[in-house]
Formats: sequence, structure tokens, C-alpha cells
Amino acid sequence: MVNDYSFDNLIGENEKMLDIFESIRKVINLKIDISLHGEQGTGKEIIAKVIHYNSNRREKPFISIDLRKIEADKRDEELLGSEQNNTKGLLERANGGTIYIEGIENVNERFQFYIYKIFQNKEIIKVGGDTIIPLDIRVITSYNNNLQKLISQKKINELQYFRTMGVPINIPSLRERGSDIITLANYFINSFVERNSLKKVTLSDGAKEKLMIHSYLGNVSELKAIIEFATVMCNENIIADTDIKLNKAKSNSDFLSNEKTLKDYTRGIIKHFLDKYDNNILLVAEKLDVGKSTIYRMIKNNEV
Repeated sequence: MVNDYSFDNLIGENEKMLDIFESIRKVINLKIDISLHGEQGTGKEIIAKVIHYNSNRREKPFISIDLRKIEADKRDEELLGSEQNNTKGLLERANGGTIYIEGIENVNERFQFYIYKIFQNKEIIKVGGDTIIPLDIRVITSYNNNLQKLISQKKINELQYFRTMGVPINIPSLRERGSDIITLANYFINSFVERNSLKKVTLSDGAKEKLMIHSYLGNVSELKAIIEFATVMCNENIIADTDIKLNKAKSNSDFLSNEKTLKDYTRGIIKHFLDKYDNNILLVAEKLDVGKSTIYRMIKNNEV
């Protein structure tokens, strides 16, 4: 299990991902909680497990909790345990280790206050009991959006969040990671080939180009599914562009649904390509057929 989540298995050469890896190394053995923000499918739980299994807590439990999957009237006993039934809840079972918790933004504010207070004080009382049980746990909270959106949508209590956020880490979407798309695609191909004892499979240039222009609403999880299907369907051990079956759910009408000025659309397009190609201005200028001086000016004026 530990080897599955070594730092060597973290895939990414994008500058944003390298910054995340460096942040993890700095906090991995400190007594501080962590909050992960990112779209669904960006690999938040994998990062949480890398943190746990490379820390000094690695020999203790890693407990994953999704509040969305626990019925509201059973949450207290599931999390805290029962004095009457002499059962340990998930939080006590994780003592000495790590709690990875999802779905906080999907429960009501009262319960958010309740769970954040537990995280802040690191102690519980079982249902039906009166004995305070101290917790020695690292809490890694996972959110399917960035902090600004969660607060503006009133999905989380801002004050409680800041009391317990620890070290916030923002994980970029796959479409922001540029050449990492191909790096990950090759990793998924090789993993699938090895698991199934197949011959070596490679990506054609056409397949690479098709992969690079997709938006990946499902992020890394979507890419993995696309690649594994293509690996099965390809001929002569080469994945052609026709083997890449992309999700077409997002249409051009979605792009135009929020009316903006032409200048705003231009800014958005240039920012997207700068993110995608790791701020390589010359490459973006070539891809979009615009002058590099235009992009430099927009960056200088904080327009992108």
C-alpha cells in the first residue's frame, strides 16, 4: 500500500503541480491539517494518501469519510461511536492517523459548525456518553471547488472554514496542466498494458493532438477512462486519433451561454492557452496566431 502512494508515483511536470508537490514535502510531517480544493476527478484523494503514507503517521489508519453517503440521522454515531453499544466511531478509529473527509459543503450549516468544532478541538464524546476522548489525527478536508466559489455560493461557513483550513492546496484542473495530459496518458497506457500483459502501446501524433484540445470536465478520471478504452480498441499497438472517444457533452453553445464582450472572450481564450502551455508566450502566440507583444502587454496590464 505504501509503495502505491510514494512520491515517485505522483505524475506531473506542470509548474502548478510541482509547487503542490513541494508544498506537500514541507508539511508532510508537521502537526497541521490540510484542505484540498479542486474539481471532481483531479486526484484529491490520491494526494491525501500520498501525504498520509509518506508521513510519520503511515503505520496508523487512513480513514476516508464521505458525508454525502451517511444518512443524516446516523452521522453522529458513525463519526463518534456509541457508549451504549460500546462501538468506536470513524474518528476514534483513525486515532494516530489521518481522516480524509469529503462532502462538508453538502451538509447544512449547523452540522458544518459541529464537525469543524471537532476538528478544531480534536476531541469527541461518544453518543450517550460523557467522557471526553482526545484525538490525535491529521484532518484532510476535500472540497469540489475553490474557496471563493464555495463562499459566494454559501456552501460553507467562512469563519469556521478559516479556523480549521490548515494548509490550503488548490489542485488545477487537467485542462490547466498542458503537457501533463500526454504524460498522464502514457502513464495510464503503460499501467493498463502491464496489468493485462499486453504488448507495448504508443500514442500517434494525431491522438496526442486530439487529447490536448479536449476540456476534460471529468479531469484525470476522464482521461484514464478514455485511454484505457483506446488501448483496448487500437490496432497494431498504436492508438490513432479515431480510437480516442471524447465526451461531447460541452458544446459551443455552453461557451457562449454567458454573454460577454469580445474583449472578455479574448482574455479568457488567451488565459486558457497560457495555463495550458505553462505560460510559454511564444508557443501561445504561435497557436493563436497573435503577436507575442499583445500577450506581453495583456500580462503587464493584468488582463490575463
